[in-house]
Amino acid sequence: GPDGDGSGEAEGADGKEDVRREATLSPLRRRPDPACVRGKFANAVIRLAEGSSDRLWLRPDDDDDDDYYYDDDSDDDDDSVYKDALAAIEEDPVEDIDNDEDDPTDFHECIVPPTPASEGSKPRAVPSTEEEFAESLANHYKQQQGNRKKFAFSSFRSPTRNTAQSDVYDAYLKFCLSMFLIVLAAGYAFLPEPHMKECYNYMSRYMCMNNGLSYVYWLFGKVGSTGNGFKRLVYYGATQYKEIASNLVEQALPIISIDLLPANLQLRLTDAMLEGIKSFVSFTSVPKLTIRQAVRLEMTGLPFATQLFFFSMMTDFKECLMLSGAIKLVGCLRRLYLSTLESGAQVKLKASGAEHEAVNYTFLGWFFYEMPRVVAEVKRFFDLFPEEERRQLLEQGWTMNTALLTWPTGKLSDAPPLLASVHILFAEAIFGIGNWVDALPFPPVADPKKIQQCFDSSKYLPIQGLEAFRRIRKYVRRISRNGGFGFIDVNTVVVGLLKDLKPDQLEVGEANYMNIESLEEFFCSIMGWVRFFRSPILPIVVLKKPRLDNGMFRLLFLYNPFCYATFWNPKCTKVSLKRVRSMARTVMQCQWLLMVVTVLTTENHDLTFDVMDQPITDNFMFIWHIFAHWAIFLHIPAAVCALVFKQFLILSDNLFDSRHTTQLRDASFDSRLVGKQARVSRNFKTKKSSVRRFSTIHRYVACILSGARNRQELKTPVLRVIDMLKTDDPTDWLSTSSTYSTKNKRIESIKTEGLIQGALLGEIMEAFLEDRPNVGNPLANYSPSKEETDANSMALAKVALSGEWHTCQSTINYDGDESYDQRKAGNGFTPPAHGVKLIAHNWGEDRRYSFQGKDDTALQYAYFDKNKFVEKMVAPTIEGRTGKDTRKKNDKSNKGIMFSDYKMEQPLVPPKGRGKGARWARMGPTHQGITMFRLVWRKEGTEEQRKKELKKLLAENGFELD
Repeated sequence: GPDGDGSGEAEGADGKEDVRREATLSPLRRRPDPACVRGKFANAVIRLAEGSSDRLWLRPDDDDDDDYYYDDDSDDDDDSVYKDALAAIEEDPVEDIDNDEDDPTDFHECIVPPTPASEGSKPRAVPSTEEEFAESLANHYKQQQGNRKKFAFSSFRSPTRNTAQSDVYDAYLKFCLSMFLIVLAAGYAFLPEPHMKECYNYMSRYMCMNNGLSYVYWLFGKVGSTGNGFKRLVYYGATQYKEIASNLVEQALPIISIDLLPANLQLRLTDAMLEGIKSFVSFTSVPKLTIRQAVRLEMTGLPFATQLFFFSMMTDFKECLMLSGAIKLVGCLRRLYLSTLESGAQVKLKASGAEHEAVNYTFLGWFFYEMPRVVAEVKRFFDLFPEEERRQLLEQGWTMNTALLTWPTGKLSDAPPLLASVHILFAEAIFGIGNWVDALPFPPVADPKKIQQCFDSSKYLPIQGLEAFRRIRKYVRRISRNGGFGFIDVNTVVVGLLKDLKPDQLEVGEANYMNIESLEEFFCSIMGWVRFFRSPILPIVVLKKPRLDNGMFRLLFLYNPFCYATFWNPKCTKVSLKRVRSMARTVMQCQWLLMVVTVLTTENHDLTFDVMDQPITDNFMFIWHIFAHWAIFLHIPAAVCALVFKQFLILSDNLFDSRHTTQLRDASFDSRLVGKQARVSRNFKTKKSSVRRFSTIHRYVACILSGARNRQELKTPVLRVIDMLKTDDPTDWLSTSSTYSTKNKRIESIKTEGLIQGALLGEIMEAFLEDRPNVGNPLANYSPSKEETDANSMALAKVALSGEWHTCQSTINYDGDESYDQRKAGNGFTPPAHGVKLIAHNWGEDRRYSFQGKDDTALQYAYFDKNKFVEKMVAPTIEGRTGKDTRKKNDKSNKGIMFSDYKMEQPLVPPKGRGKGARWARMGPTHQGITMFRLVWRKEGTEEQRKKELKKLLAENGFELD
């Protein structure tokens, strides 16, 4: 169906071809169809390393709670169907991963044979003319593509660069390297094969790309990039690496995680990129450019389509009328990051992959090979007429009949007011504004609620198809009777609806309608038309009847739906290379129609076409080569590419605006940022948790340490890790020191996370101990985590609620054991056995205690009850929790609940004598290292009131007690 900012039914793909080459890690990738994934891997998980029983951690998708990392500018489709990681792929391969019916992915072909340009051969001289350069591109494309029906990735590899191109190419790689080094210096790039590589846990969630984030990654010595790490692993496991699919998660190392780069680094990086790409663009306006000028730009620089992308990114929206402000569009900045940093990583690591595809590939060779063939088909069409008829066709300016299209797309209620469909723009460019109608005059769904409904032609009823067919038949009869030039979409939707008609819905003479296979067949077999022209390279047929007595020609042009030129599927966002082939045939058909109609409506046309000096905005095929380059080699989302194509057909306004498209990023955030984490952290302060304040701590540590390539180089990165522990927020340009609590929590988090292990963790711990401010006293007081503090608060709340006697550790036990580097309850302490008699240090074995206050009539011995033991707290801490709350309000988030309405009581020892000064004494510490206590309400009131106030206190601090 028609395609604007939506989808269309794909034209049938060509037959399959078995081309086997050495495997590579090209970022041009294919992601499996969601239905295929659900069907084959619904209950599977990617397995961990041999011997592990745990399942791999998966970062939630953006419709889960943890959408903090995900981005509304993602160029990837929704990942909700990929909730489970896919495993055992080698046991259940995805046979239809490359099916011809639905491939919503980028094409990922095997490695291409190296060209002289990639082998470092001596550059050629700069061609003397644009025609010479164009011819060399066409010949190179023809040689690489051969007679293959499908496009081959190698066909678009640029030929050997000339001296001018080589200079610019080298400068571009230096630029990419400089961008990569910015990230590396900031500590956010992981270098493969680091010193002590065995001490990294590559299955850690911080070292896996098994999620929906964007990565520059390393796999088997090659560097690639992907907008969705999880889908890339699924693809590799189902195609190139079936035998080792279960190990892919561990083998694929994320060098850079685009989404986890902090906001301040992204601002610096984006500004540097936008400034750097300016040196590769030498034009200031697009509409005025001719094809000759564009060819010269590519002949002396980077591919023109890449220059155009740079131009659109570096110019402000209001700066130009056309193609400016692309940084506002979904996925564009993300793809600039990925392509630039991937190339920079390849240069830095001297690694292969799909080497620098943004600048090493071009569709311009396709254009200069196919454009002369389209021109030849135009001439062949006119040459088929007898000489006199040909002369009359060329000499007169003929009027074209209104063209008959297919059906209109639906429009959502909140769609942009100026949203335009590609097939309408094609029709108006070819036939004239308003000189077209639809066979089906209404959309498939009258009031669509979802984008899919706008293009769901299955919603049409058979009777509606019959009415449309009658309109087509009436249109053809009028041309048969009056003569003229008719243009009709093949209308496969209309013809398909006829098969489901009921006999009683047909009029006399329409009984055979249910058996019609195509419009062409019906026109020829039933209405007496004759096939006059069929092209071997274009999906177009021209039917003819003898001229009328008044000299009028009778011609019918049957063509494929124009939407096929840029169609995309609403469920996906990528254009694959194999589908581009059918799209290319459609745009060639549109170019042919434009040229034929131009000839027919122009008096004394000599069939001469000056392609080189045409404005680029006047040639469909040249515009489409830009669309294809952006989609395949820059990986720009298909809807954005379609918008760019439409921009060349609408020159009166900049389409990168909410009046024309929905493909815009959230305007409330800084457009220089990629990913929700960076943009949210830039606008809102994160929770003041000492570790979460720096949420990328673990990956940051791994990246810093990976810079060490030998033992001698390890000291500097280790000290840099220690500096990070002491910095409140390492992402700030103006850093401030963190508290000792933050430092301790971070080192504890590094130890417990398990990303850094073994001897490497030992190096960090040794440096940590040496860096303490009071090295002579290693027993720093322990600062519990927020979780531990909350657990202690709940334990005390239960003690207070019960009102019963409990036991706790009396003091922190330290006996000189240096294995404990902090004073902490529980270190070196073992509670006594249940029922053991407690003997106080100060009162001896025979003393009994009063548990009812100063009452010596009910004295008892004290015994340990394991069910009433409060762990991880000592008596002074508990008593401190019952004092007056003098803390600042903004400090309570990291502290425990204060039970100021309660006091801590201990069993009392009666005085030995009755004289003046004799006093009751508290139990105090015992030989077993514990003491007894209870919490008593200070206020006057009923038990019901006491419990009500206690629950209120807990609720104010976010707790609830059963």
